[in-house]
Amino acid sequence: NPTGIALSAFSTGTNSAPIPIASGDFKNDCLMDIVVAKPGADNIALFLGSGEGTFAIQVKIPTGATSASLSVAIGDLNNDNLLDIAVANSDVDNIGILFGYGNGTFASQITYSIEERSYPNSICVHDLNDDFRLDIVAPAKSRDYIAIYFSIGNRFFGNQLAYYTGYQSASSIVVVGDLNNDHILDIIVGNSNANYLSLYRGHGNGVFYGFIAYPLNGTGATSFVAITDLDNDARLEIIVADSGGDFIAVLL
Repeated sequence: NPTGIALSAFSTGTNSAPIPIASGDFKNDCLMDIVVAKPGADNIALFLGSGEGTFAIQVKIPTGATSASLSVAIGDLNNDNLLDIAVANSDVDNIGILFGYGNGTFASQITYSIEERSYPNSICVHDLNDDFRLDIVAPAKSRDYIAIYFSIGNRFFGNQLAYYTGYQSASSIVVVGDLNNDHILDIIVGNSNANYLSLYRGHGNGVFYGFIAYPLNGTGATSFVAITDLDNDARLEIIVADSGGDFIAVLL
């Protein structure tokens, strides 16, 4: 019953402009917590769950001066069975990693540079090469490529690998999933300045083929991409939001 829904509001700070949200149990108390990217601040916000849908006031986790964090992803990035946070820091052209201590606190941010004026604005974590370690993918929006960082263990990641997304494509969102049921992960990139999706088929062992362009009948202003099985055929479909054309598209 929609009329029975209670609205609770939690401040992220004046002019913080919160956008992406992720959730996970950061203090191992079986209560879900919320982490929020804040491009208008020099930190991300962590709301620790108190039970019954309530949360403590935000804990500010520093991401660097003028970082303008635009996206967060959650996963166990160092295989210690504790959740960590990966952050796309757009205005300082890096990705940040915050290793969790399991009590709602984190080590100081470790950063990996992408490229000057690349403006990364999305991030995701997945095991891309089947070595039981989570890797990181982020688009270099103004440089027309995605950057992949493979975990090499002991809290470290290797040098950046770049995959071209198309001339002046302005890649804006990246998602990962097995689109062709070959048990190998593929990468899908939404472009905010090109009327197509960039799809990278996984070859195995962390290798990806050059992108296939999937045309979109829109404005070329992709703002969000999601993947799920919409028709119960055990195959993933792609959902695309076009902010310029005011519609969504479904690729079956």
